[in-house]
Formats: sequence, structure tokens, C-alpha cells
Amino acid sequence: MTKEEEIRILKNFIRMMPKIYRNRTMNRTIVRDIILNGTSTAGSTSCTKKCLDLGIDPTGFSLD
Repeated sequence: MTKEEEIRILKNFIRMMPKIYRNRTMNRTIVRDIILNGTSTAGSTSCTKKCLDLGIDPTGFSLD
């Protein structure tokens, strides 16, 4: 999967989730829940690295 496809998947998922959940959930948690769920690399360090690879702030609350 390309970087653009992964970002598109994250944006689509975020549009479907309740706003209160999004306002309280960091990017690295969303990456874990969507992209790395069920893999052996779903830890905090791996999720942070994946966020950095995608060009998003792992501790932020927005994909911008």
C-alpha cells in the first residue's frame, strides 16, 4: 500500500468516527487501530514510526 492510500484510509475512517472520539484520540492510536491492527508491529514505538513515515504528528489530533 502506498503512503497516499494509507492517508486516504485514515481520513475515511476519521470521517466515520464520532467527533468526541477523534478529539480525544492521538494519531498513533488511530494508526494502530486502522493500519497496524492485528499485526506484530502494533506497539507504541511502531505506531509512532508509522506516523512519522506518513508525515503526520504521532501525538497530534489532526492529520494535517
